[in-house]
Amino acid sequence: MWVRNQCRAVGQLSRCLMAAAILVAVLAAGAPAAGASIQLGAYVRDAPGSGQVLDQYAGLVGQKPAIVMWYRSLDQPLMYSSEIANLAARGQTPMVSLEPVDANGNDIALSRIAAGEYDSHLHQAATVAKSWNGRLLIRFAYEMNLSPGAGIPWGGGQGALPGNTAADYVAAWRHAVELFRADGVANAEWVWAPNIDDGGIPFAQYFPGDAWVDAVGLDGYNWGSAFASTGHRWLGLGATFASSYATLTQLSSKPVIVTEVASAEVGGDKAAWIRRGFLDEIPRLFPRVSAVIWFNVQKEADWRVDSSPAALAAFREVAASSLYGGPVPYRPYAEPSSPLVQNVNVTKRIAAASQPASQAQPKRRAKARRAKLRGTIRYRLSQPAKVRIRIQRRGSARRLVLRRHGHAGRNTVRFSARVAGRRLAPGRYRVSIAALANGRRSPEGHAGFRVLKP
Repeated sequence: MWVRNQCRAVGQLSRCLMAAAILVAVLAAGAPAAGASIQLGAYVRDAPGSGQVLDQYAGLVGQKPAIVMWYRSLDQPLMYSSEIANLAARGQTPMVSLEPVDANGNDIALSRIAAGEYDSHLHQAATVAKSWNGRLLIRFAYEMNLSPGAGIPWGGGQGALPGNTAADYVAAWRHAVELFRADGVANAEWVWAPNIDDGGIPFAQYFPGDAWVDAVGLDGYNWGSAFASTGHRWLGLGATFASSYATLTQLSSKPVIVTEVASAEVGGDKAAWIRRGFLDEIPRLFPRVSAVIWFNVQKEADWRVDSSPAALAAFREVAASSLYGGPVPYRPYAEPSSPLVQNVNVTKRIAAASQPASQAQPKRRAKARRAKLRGTIRYRLSQPAKVRIRIQRRGSARRLVLRRHGHAGRNTVRFSARVAGRRLAPGRYRVSIAALANGRRSPEGHAGFRVLKP
């Protein structure tokens, strides 16, 4: 996601926090396990310049992000001292999203980069990269294929600068990579990362070639239903990335990184989206994915992992899985089953006193006054669930509704002459019971009973 305007203060913040950040204690949460199949990373505003932010996020999700991604202008230092110190102390891999713009917000034509006009900045970046003792990911001029209306200046759509054709893009990319190689930078990995193909510019024309990249990536979001007016709808992670992943893996043989991903809350179940996407669809549908970066910001939508308690619980399960470097053995995601309602029965005949108390024999009046209509509904559930019990008199459109939390196994509900504030008149009744669990509703179970006349 193009976040250039919101990330300008990162460098300034980093310098202000440099001294304090080095002193911040590292969380007890362990580093991602060696040999994890997929590295789980994050973009978190003010990180990695703030060690406190890094630690807060690690505490939130239960694991340190293996990769920390942020955005940087071409004429700013590739990494500030505070960022280097914070990442090194926590054993995390940096991913710098390097934008062809300057710190004042002025766009830089790619043709000027290819012509060598910004070589001094690239040499400085190469020097910083060599000083980093470890793997360094550089995501240069990402999302170049966004739709024309996005106005991304280094792409080919509306708002692009003159000199920013696909050929200029490839030339600028290759020039930057060649300069780093000439400067002896051996630890930098160049990540080419278009946006998913969602109606924008086909991204294949911007590909520099496998000889010029170390990994390929994709940015993609589930925008949910709140953006239906712009053509978006709720889509699972698999559906979001499937066609673009197929194109990308035909275009390149390099490892794949999901360089930005997140889901909105509106329009579906975000918690289920996270579990299904990370624990089933990524390992099953996208076997070449080596890392995933979550975009943890509230921006157009609330993309954060803790946008709801349910979403956070789901993401903590993902972070804890050994598939993503956590301590819990990986278990493939299984679709939750629908709850079952079984063996519904109700007291068949429910009677009040055999006659009004005023007409009963004197010796029986007290007993008659105590006689009340009583009923019992019994049913079994296959799993804990919310239960809706509807009681409807035959021939009447009026329905009386009871709501309960049922447990797995046998459940009993007792009722009297008044249900949901209404008296049960004599006649035949039908009970319908449905259960809701895991976002799924069961078929109804039914039984009948009679209320006799006094």
